[in-house]
Amino acid sequence: MPLLLTRFEVGFISCKVVRGFLRQKVEKELQYLDLPKKVTREMMTMIDSISNRDKKRGEEMLTIVQ
Repeated sequence: MPLLLTRFEVGFISCKVVRGFLRQKVEKELQYLDLPKKVTREMMTMIDSISNRDKKRGEEMLTIVQ
């Protein structure tokens, strides 16, 4: 049982790291492009939704374990 919790924690942490890295990369690239603010916001929302989906999956797994 602790093994699954450890996997959940690792997944949760790596998910946060990946999200932060993606946001940073995208923000840096978008500085060079002259895109409307709406497009920039949509791209950031997409990045957040990817990581939120992974977070929910991890929480579901945690609930099943408990």
